[in-house]
Amino acid sequence: HPVKVAAVKTAAFMGAFVSLLCFVGIGVTVSLVMGTDVSEGLFIGAFMSMSSTTICLKDFVQKKTLDTLEGQITIGILVMQDVVLGLLLAVLPAVSGNGVSSDSLLTTVGKVLWPFFSLAIYCIVVFLLTIHAVRPGLRRVLHHAGSNKEVVLLIAV
Repeated sequence: HPVKVAAVKTAAFMGAFVSLLCFVGIGVTVSLVMGTDVSEGLFIGAFMSMSSTTICLKDFVQKKTLDTLEGQITIGILVMQDVVLGLLLAVLPAVSGNGVSSDSLLTTVGKVLWPFFSLAIYCIVVFLLTIHAVRPGLRRVLHHAGSNKEVVLLIAV
């Protein structure tokens, strides 16, 4: 339900990102201390942050605590962890190609963040075009079409 999601979204996003950053930070730190590739520490940290959402969900349903604020925040955090982890694991092969040393950490971070940055720019451009070009155009069409649904259908297609 949108109202329930809105009530816990901040806690879920912050909890998921803080948890993921802590585990990834621990993994990278241990890899640097041990002298291994940073990509290995990144992978192990991401793996450690995985949650067992289905097990927690089943437990909350059995105990009838899913509808409480704490239950909703916990499930929100677990779901966001899964989403962020999915994105991280999708990007991870790009950084683990040749192994990443601590010297090229900045380059690796740039390679990892570039697709997200590109996607953000694309979304902003599409949003602005929708607001400033598509919406006014559709309003004009709807205004001139009146009750003629065929014109609206042709424009929509």
